[in-house]
Amino acid sequence: MILIQCQYGTSDGHVGRYALDADGCATVGWEKYLVTDQEVDTPQGQAHVARLIWD
Repeated sequence: MILIQCQYGTSDGHVGRYALDADGCATVGWEKYLVTDQEVDTPQGQAHVARLIWD
């Protein structure tokens, strides 16, 4: 499990812990996010930025 901050275009979304699939992506509900190496500070700690790739 990895802490990620979801991003929708230029907007920051929610922060949560998710498992990554073989492609390095996290599925949040029906949406799939590509997890990047970029890290940001969040109230829950350092999180990787995850960009929406499909919904």
